Amino acid sequence: MNEKDQTAQDQSSGQQITSPVAAENTATQQPATKTQLQEAEHKIDTRMSAFERSMIRLTWAAVIISILSGVIFAGQLYEMITGGTATDKLVGYSLVQANAASDQADAAQQFSDTAEDINSRMSETVNQVARLANATQQAAQTARDTVVRSQRPWLAVEGSAVSLQVPTIVASGIHSDTAVSVRNYGQSPALHVAVHIAVTVGSMERLREAADESCKEADMMAGFPKQDISGHYIFPGNAMPYEFKGTTGSPDIKLGIPLDVVGCISYGDQFKIRHHTRFCYYSQGSISSMVANERLVSCPINEEAD
Repeated sequence: MNEKDQTAQDQSSGQQITSPVAAENTATQQPATKTQLQEAEHKIDTRMSAFERSMIRLTWAAVIISILSGVIFAGQLYEMITGGTATDKLVGYSLVQANAASDQADAAQQFSDTAEDINSRMSETVNQVARLANATQQAAQTARDTVVRSQRPWLAVEGSAVSLQVPTIVASGIHSDTAVSVRNYGQSPALHVAVHIAVTVGSMERLREAADESCKEADMMAGFPKQDISGHYIFPGNAMPYEFKGTTGSPDIKLGIPLDVVGCISYGDQFKIRHHTRFCYYSQGSISSMVANERLVSCPINEEAD
């Protein structure tokens, strides 16, 4: 009885008292609850040293940095790839622009050459037109001159119809009566005719000067170049006498020296052009040997006309 009681007591005690190992094994074998897991994690964190926690932080930091570096590298690689493509495109665009600029320069040079050629041809054309215009103008002037010459009046002293009365020497020069007959040999009437005569002596040069002075005097007598032109009209084929009575002063007039009669006929035409005919005659005898109404002989400058 005692032994059985002891055995039963031991079994009863064995059920109540368990060792730590047995407890742990029993806890391990049983399913862990959420609270037990949290307690286990807390115990693990508590048992980890500061170094281990630092290593974990550093590892996470290295992972994050590696990820960031990878992202940055990938971005740079993308930029390099896209930048290289853009650079190639830019180079292509630059080549296209350079070619276009070269084409424009060639086109500009061709245009310049063409413009220069056109300018040269235009200049030559202008010169040809100018030469043609000058030739046309000259032809028109020649035709006009031809018409004027063929249709204008032509006045001249008729034959040797110049008479000189016996001159007398006076204190102021020589007094004489001179008469000429002027005839129209042209095809149209002579308008506003005026004649001036002078008696003088001297060289041929002096006679020309005296004839020019007579033309000026005749123009003044006709009122030319003023608007109030007067004078006689001589129709084609007709003649008109002109007389001059007066004294001509000349220091060279002396006895025994032949006299010269110079003068000028001033007249206009239907073309409103003024003409002049110079005439010159000289006596064959001197003042002391002349007879009344002596005929004179023409000198070299006679019938000079314009």
